Amino acid sequence: MIVRCRATKPSNEEAAAAGIDLGEMSAPYGLTLGKTYVVLGLTFPRVPSLLGTDGAITYTENDWYILQAPLVLFDVVDPRMSSKWVLGRNQLGDVCIWPPSFFAEFYHDRLSDGDPELLEDFRRIYAELVTENGLHSASNIAVT
Repeated sequence: MIVRCRATKPSNEEAAAAGIDLGEMSAPYGLTLGKTYVVLGLTFPRVPSLLGTDGAITYTENDWYILQAPLVLFDVVDPRMSSKWVLGRNQLGDVCIWPPSFFAEFYHDRLSDGDPELLEDFRRIYAELVTENGLHSASNIAVT
């Protein structure tokens, strides 16, 4: 699945419709307007939050840190679901469609802390998703 960022923050109307609670945050997602992202997974939060309740994509801006943002901020460029994804629940009980290793306890925290084992796993998964989406490398993903 490939998406293109169409907004870095939802409008008030989009936020209300999607159950997004931004609080006082002005730019909470770290997105680049116009950039195309390979989707690493999907999350469907159970309660209103920064991600809303309409679904959120999991993405990266580098090769070692997983981010999430509401789907409402993107146009879907390629809707095909990854063969690398499985259905499960995260530690908060949200329904997620992620690569299996993303469900490991504290995966996201350990990855952002630089755990070498998880860095290797994440880079392998990311490379597989890039290839599966018909891209030759992450450098093909550019701002348009």
